Amino acid sequence: MIHSLRHTMLTRLGESGTDVFAIMKMAGHSSVSVSEKYVHPSSELMERAFKRLQGFNKGAVADLVESEDLLLSATISATFE
Repeated sequence: MIHSLRHTMLTRLGESGTDVFAIMKMAGHSSVSVSEKYVHPSSELMERAFKRLQGFNKGAVADLVESEDLLLSATISATFE
């Protein structure tokens, strides 16, 4: 019974999009290959992963633009002082 509950928990973690390395650590597995059987990425999970990546990329681009703007402002200020 306990093994069945453990298997269900790990499977649900995989279905929720939990990283296989996190599952490996939580389960105490010695390798990712053991944990892979709990991760079955559906098309919905893959779509959510791409959406997270897009959000991450937008944030990274915004951070880059902000830092470039700050650098440009500092350069302009130093030039005209």
